[in-house]
Amino acid sequence: MTATRPTAPTRKYARLAPSIWAEIVAQWETGEFTLEQLSHQHGVTVRGIQMHLAKNKVTKGSQAKVVASKVMARVYEETLPDVDATVQRAIDTRETAYRNAVAIENMIIERLEGAAADPGTTFAAASAIKMLGIAAAALERLHGLKRAALGLNDDSLIDDDLPTLQIQDLSAEEITEMHRNQHEDDPDPGAFAAVDNEVLVVD
Repeated sequence: MTATRPTAPTRKYARLAPSIWAEIVAQWETGEFTLEQLSHQHGVTVRGIQMHLAKNKVTKGSQAKVVASKVMARVYEETLPDVDATVQRAIDTRETAYRNAVAIENMIIERLEGAAADPGTTFAAASAIKMLGIAAAALERLHGLKRAALGLNDDSLIDDDLPTLQIQDLSAEEITEMHRNQHEDDPDPGAFAAVDNEVLVVD
């Protein structure tokens, strides 16, 4: 009796839809997928994918730059701030910093005047002024953080119209000489103000 040889299992080949092949091609062109990954994802043999890619002359990563440029364009679109909103925030930051500076200045002056009127409160006034100095430093750091977050720097146009104050110690003779050199026919009393031998010069 002749023995019957076992029949080898018939391999089944699935025909993929054109849309699936288009997806495989697109994924391969991005350069982000391996043949094994595509095979596992779409249920196609590695050899089958290789043959299809070779037949259609598809190169791995050929669209990587295009994809990257589209991604970057979307990122910029999503992350770039609105110009008007940024300008308004910069103005608000500047105004808030000014109001805080004026408030702390007024409190310091109030403590100094109180100590002058009542020398017994000098120690308390000194402690209060020290705390106000710490508060001013903290506000300055917060203001700097806001400016950094808004992308502002020391060369920002928003500060171009701010005057620069310079403090100089001048002797009585130098102050007298400065007065003498001023033109009598065109006085400029706002150019400087002498206070206890200190002159604030506005550029």
